[in-house]
Amino acid sequence: MCGLHGVPEEKQEDIKAKVITICCSMVPDAHAKIREDIDIIHQLGRYQENMRRSRMTNIRFTNRSTRDLLWKKAKTCE
Repeated sequence: MCGLHGVPEEKQEDIKAKVITICCSMVPDAHAKIREDIDIIHQLGRYQENMRRSRMTNIRFTNRSTRDLLWKKAKTCE
């Protein structure tokens, strides 16, 4: 499992599509692999309209190598 911070939120949204888009932008040559290997995405806590910060987003992968690739890229991203 991997965590993602700072994903902007709206009340009714497809968080999985949003996270997949973010991950694919980090590793452009692995779109199909990322889409296939992301299993479950959920956010911690309840949505509140007046929150100052976005909730933590957890990502569960079916393949450890894809998770490690994204983790490595995330450490070098600004």
